[in-house]
Amino acid sequence: MKAAVLLGPRFLEIREVPEPRPRTGEVLIRVKEAGICGTDYALYSGKLLTKFPIIPGHEAKGEVAAVGPEVKGFSTGDRVTIQPNFFCGKCPMCLRAWGISVSIR
Repeated sequence: MKAAVLLGPRFLEIREVPEPRPRTGEVLIRVKEAGICGTDYALYSGKLLTKFPIIPGHEAKGEVAAVGPEVKGFSTGDRVTIQPNFFCGKCPMCLRAWGISVSIR
C-alpha cells in the first residue's frame, strides 16, 4: 500500500509499505479521507520530536478492512472515523499512554 512516510523534519516521501494486519482487539481501517492537524505539522516541521520514520495522520475516516481476534461490534465494511481525543483505557495504545487510536462508528 502507499503511504506518506515522514523520514525526518521536512522530508516526506510517498512510499510503498507493507499493509498492516490487525492484532488482537484491533481493526484495520482503509482510509478514505484524512486531515492534517497541528500535531502532523509539528512533526513535519521538527517542532515535535519523534523517532523517524513515521507515518503521520490520526484524523481520518474510512471503512473497516479487516478485524482482528476478539473484536466485538465491528465488521468488515463498517464505516468508521478515528477519534483521537477519547480513550478506551483498554487497547495497547491506551495502555502505553499513547491514546491516539480509538475507533468509533
